[in-house]
Amino acid sequence: MRSHLASVLELRFHSLQNAACVKSDDLNSSISSRRSSSVYEARPGVVFSFVSIPNKLSGIGLAAYEVGEKTHTVIQPGRVVKDFVNFPDVAPTFMEVAGEAAHPQMTGKSFLDALQSPRSGQIDPARTYALLGKERHDTGRVSEDGTDLAYPVRAIRTKEFLYVHNIKPDLWPTGNPEYGLRNCDGSPTKSYLTGLAPSDADYRYYEMCFGKRPEEELYQRDKDRHCINNLAANPESAAAKTRLRAQMEQDLTDQKDPRTLGQGDIFDQYPYMGKQFNYNQKK
Repeated sequence: MRSHLASVLELRFHSLQNAACVKSDDLNSSISSRRSSSVYEARPGVVFSFVSIPNKLSGIGLAAYEVGEKTHTVIQPGRVVKDFVNFPDVAPTFMEVAGEAAHPQMTGKSFLDALQSPRSGQIDPARTYALLGKERHDTGRVSEDGTDLAYPVRAIRTKEFLYVHNIKPDLWPTGNPEYGLRNCDGSPTKSYLTGLAPSDADYRYYEMCFGKRPEEELYQRDKDRHCINNLAANPESAAAKTRLRAQMEQDLTDQKDPRTLGQGDIFDQYPYMGKQFNYNQKK
């Protein structure tokens, strides 16, 4: 790893990925403390470093909140780029670096211009928001006919707001409690929260992590970084909520998202390729 990477550029990748921002005088030692990392050198001076960390609670990795939606990358020293970049944008960027046209199936847009620009701040004036989405992340919800059910979410993130549409709020976001909340990895924190009784003072944290969520959520990100104060029912936020949902649904319609087009149950029909959970034996 080149020594000039000791300084870190934060390029904001907004996606449902788990990652940590490497901020260290010794990049190698910082990466070695993480679970896994991948580094790609596309051309001299353009280096990508994606660093993965474990996800433990429902707000991380499998939900459209701050820690779950953001991936930081190490690019080059001396700049901080504020453009919103979605994970599907990575593939067409690599294709452009290689001198190839993006495949027709790729829905993202190359951000090579942001990498090559010497400037900080907003490089592409069109990159002012990002779409987020979630479907079936793990087993743990089941219909009467035995079908594993997704917990579908669509969201849009801007500099100021995060709007979340929980499409089936009657379902449990991290899986049913009777099946062990399987969409959240085991950890001491999970064990503590699931051992609480409703009368315990900390039970509100259990509900925040594992309880059912309202159909709509709206957070003013510049004032509520941890997405605690839901403004969706606030009349003063109605205009912002309407504008964000309209933008999100228009983009998803243009992308032919099955869920937005009323065909979302197809996501529940795809065969599950991991270890199949036995709902009768609960294991």
